[in-house]
Amino acid sequence: MADKRGALVYSDDFGTAIEIRFGKEARHYPFTLTYLVNLSDRPFTDKWVVPATIRALIMWITWKILIASNNTERKRRMSIAPIK
Repeated sequence: MADKRGALVYSDDFGTAIEIRFGKEARHYPFTLTYLVNLSDRPFTDKWVVPATIRALIMWITWKILIASNNTERKRRMSIAPIK
């Protein structure tokens, strides 16, 4: 969880309830609850679709994995290449 400033709010999930532990600075309402879903365990059929609220996040993570990691490798090769 995070408050409106983005500061972390500690919480514990007990299955049926969430316990929120307020720190000294994390008292700025509203709070944002972020949860993770293991997409590899989901059956991609007509019964379950990727929620629209996480599509942009998945696209951003995919871009970081596919594009940014390739750029890192290219920059590494350029940095160790001999200057002619």
